[in-house]
Amino acid sequence: MLLRLMLLSVFAFVCLCGNADTQVRVDLNSEENANEEFRFESVPTPSASDAGNLAKIKVVAGTIDANSAGIAALNDGIVPASQDSPKANFFFSGRSPGRLLFDFGMPIDLQQINTYSWHPSSRAPQVYRVYTTNSEKTATQTLPDHAGLMEAGWQHVADVDSRKSGHEQATQVAVGIQGSDSAQLGSVRFVLMHVEPTSTDRTFAQTFFSEIDFLDGKSYSPTEQKQNEETVDVLFIENKYSISFDTTEVPELRTWVRNDLMPICEQWYPRIVAALPSEHFEPPTEFSVIFRRDMRGVAYTAGKDVFCARDWFVNNKQGEGLGAVVHELVHVVQQYRSPRGRRGAAAGERPSWLVEGIADHIRWFQYEPKNRRRQLNLRRANYDDGYFASATFLNHVIVHHDRDAISRLNNALRLGRFHSGLWKQWFGKTAEELWEDCQNAG
Repeated sequence: MLLRLMLLSVFAFVCLCGNADTQVRVDLNSEENANEEFRFESVPTPSASDAGNLAKIKVVAGTIDANSAGIAALNDGIVPASQDSPKANFFFSGRSPGRLLFDFGMPIDLQQINTYSWHPSSRAPQVYRVYTTNSEKTATQTLPDHAGLMEAGWQHVADVDSRKSGHEQATQVAVGIQGSDSAQLGSVRFVLMHVEPTSTDRTFAQTFFSEIDFLDGKSYSPTEQKQNEETVDVLFIENKYSISFDTTEVPELRTWVRNDLMPICEQWYPRIVAALPSEHFEPPTEFSVIFRRDMRGVAYTAGKDVFCARDWFVNNKQGEGLGAVVHELVHVVQQYRSPRGRRGAAAGERPSWLVEGIADHIRWFQYEPKNRRRQLNLRRANYDDGYFASATFLNHVIVHHDRDAISRLNNALRLGRFHSGLWKQWFGKTAEELWEDCQNAG
């Protein structure tokens, strides 16, 4: 009985993986039996030479807690020396789930996954789900729910919930996942972990992960790590969209990104999606905002990713920085390219001035407060100058002719059906006549 109180171990089968049962073993150390070596009854001690040294790790949902050691703590082979050491553990912030993607760069013959945690309270238990794949295409689909992940090609390996052991006095937890009868988990390049908070009614309930090991029967030195210490914060919106903010090259902007930019993107990306719909069109659900140290200019969007220039944003983060990113979010949603399988759509006009005018209208006439709006000399400008001039022109059309003008123009541009005759067809006047009215209206 005394021995049982000192060292607790629970063994369970939890899911079907392919044609073999996956075994999940949970080992628990009580507070008095916890040790710096992370010795357990059955799960081996953490390794400094496992295949985790090959892994490039990315947070694809959730946000790393600012007090955490970051993703480097997951595969550095170093475990904390005490039970409450935030800077020696990885953990998410807030009360929302998070997701981690491990990329080994090549398929490995995965035999076992071991996860370790140590904390005196609600951060010790481990609650997560594991998926694997070899497909690079499948590995880009990291946001759907369980059914969506399975449909995308992920293989469900195991569900883990150390709380089911019923031993709340345990502070040090080790979980080992392997195939039954020593079978391998399979040939695996990518591992996706969906991590849940350990409690819904506690503020601090994100697991302190001290180490995550991937065993394939081989040894890898820490120098083989491909991890490049990326600094990426991931914003998860409405269980539907994921935006990764990469400040690896510009760490001085990370606080501004987390405190100011991410809340604006959380609010405005869904609004922009709603403002620019088209039938059978799905806007990007995963994309990145990447800050570059040596980039010139302000910002641009390539495909579905946004690139931002360090110098400009450092100098304008308290001014136009947020609005500049809102403008780029519009470009992420626009995606004015030929629909797949409809080459004829490319025949339609897609004037750049109108594309930029729509983006600037959403920025200056919807996002920015009126007292910050730029001033325009209407007599010196023209409707097709792009950006703010074209946004001003569009606002005149909206106010005086059709409140849904941008939605209609967006749809025509996206489907390749826009042509200059639409101004008169839809709004009763040519673009030149509409601009003259705008100038006269002041």
